[in-house]
Amino acid sequence: MAASSEPDWTSLPDLVSNLILNKFSEPKEVIRFGTVCKQWYFSTKTYFDMKKNHSHKPIPMLLYPSKGNSVDLYCMIENKIIGTIPFQFSQYGKFCGSSYGFLAFNNENNVITLVNPFKPRSVIQLPPLRIPRVHQYSFGVSKVVLSSDPTKNPEDWKVLVITDGIGKLAYTSPITKVWAFVYTEPCCISDAIFHKGLVYAIATYVEMLRIELGETPIVDVLGENVIEGGVKFLVESSGGDLLLIQKHDNRFEPNFNVYKLLVGQQSVGKVKMNSLEGEAVFVSHHHQSMSISGIKSARDSIWYLTKSLYRGYTLHAFDMKGQNRGLEFPAIFRQLVWIVPPFEFHSHMLEINS
Repeated sequence: MAASSEPDWTSLPDLVSNLILNKFSEPKEVIRFGTVCKQWYFSTKTYFDMKKNHSHKPIPMLLYPSKGNSVDLYCMIENKIIGTIPFQFSQYGKFCGSSYGFLAFNNENNVITLVNPFKPRSVIQLPPLRIPRVHQYSFGVSKVVLSSDPTKNPEDWKVLVITDGIGKLAYTSPITKVWAFVYTEPCCISDAIFHKGLVYAIATYVEMLRIELGETPIVDVLGENVIEGGVKFLVESSGGDLLLIQKHDNRFEPNFNVYKLLVGQQSVGKVKMNSLEGEAVFVSHHHQSMSISGIKSARDSIWYLTKSLYRGYTLHAFDMKGQNRGLEFPAIFRQLVWIVPPFEFHSHMLEINS
């Protein structure tokens, strides 16, 4: 009878070795790992190089159901699956947001749960949100945005919610533990972002609002009809500028305009940009928009994730030269979201970063 082959522990995949190395709390433990054999030495060196070069933001990747109770992690830049993790979308309710590595879900009782699928114990349940359903199939939440990473600032973060259909703003924090609404009548909010400690929102009728959250929120109207037409998204650039992405639909595909917003004390100006200055911008109706620098193969590009009833999910990659390539995912995918994984999932990106 032939002897069973033993696993080759020296040839660990980069993702596995990075996950192991990230568990060590002391640098000396990492060094000891690297002295085991030649292959582990090079894995340790790659890990340190990744830490050293990780000055840019992590890259958003797509997450979608796989076999069994797991999901695949798909790198949009490299166009391939880089890993599979155990996770079920359906166990928490309706998906309503992706922000700072957390997915947001809302159930039939309007209880929002924040889940980090890469850290099974990172589950945060927020208090029930008392808002009316606007129609039979609506749970009442359109988008969830976080002010910062809850794992890095356990007591100093806020969550902002845009309600479905009626477009109102509500917010809470781990300190207050209760929801408060921002009075913006008669405006309907379509997008909002945390920027330099304040909230900026795209609103009907007045276009742009600036909101200081507190016990009594302060709302400033910054401009009327700043940019007319289209669907608008707010995003903060890597350099800290506030950008407005305007999406228009023509017969075959979307196209985009990009503006840098010049926010004053009581007004907002705009400058149309012909270049994203080397950045890649990611926008979607249910995800927190973000801008990434340092990705050589994705410079000056806008990535837009949308869902069609008949065509399934489509990821549009649009560059500032007017060229567009669509990456289509079949309708069999019940869920497709993007998420920012922990940095150990990015070692394979080192060779394509500038």
